[in-house]
Amino acid sequence: MIRRDRAPRVRPHVRRRAVAVFVGLVFVEVVIVIVVAAWVLLGARQDLQQARDDSAAGRVALSELDLAAAERSFASAADGFDRGASALRNPAVRLTRVLPVIQPNVAATEALAVSGARVLAPVGSQVIAAVARHLGDQPPGASGPE
Repeated sequence: MIRRDRAPRVRPHVRRRAVAVFVGLVFVEVVIVIVVAAWVLLGARQDLQQARDDSAAGRVALSELDLAAAERSFASAADGFDRGASALRNPAVRLTRVLPVIQPNVAATEALAVSGARVLAPVGSQVIAAVARHLGDQPPGASGPE
């Protein structure tokens, strides 16, 4: 007879313990990802709220014909929207997109933040320049006659 070498049997309680340790480690990793994502999302929320406030301040400054303040406010708002969009591209936030409740909200917020960053500063500058030309003033940052 040929004797076959058998692998040593793993006792059931050892196998259960290994599975429990593995499941515990996966759970801890999931909790860490959720905590990091929440931290990043709170930062993005603050950036986007500040950008919203800055754009409203720019609108008020523009309506009061304070062109320098409007330019500063629109530039600050564009920076805030850009920071918020960057935060929403964080890998931890991307991992949360597998959840069907979170994914559409994060995607829509990121799209709005990107739009705000790409549109607000250039359009705000163009509107301020047009108002300045209409009023006969120089736009902020423009040099005088040469």
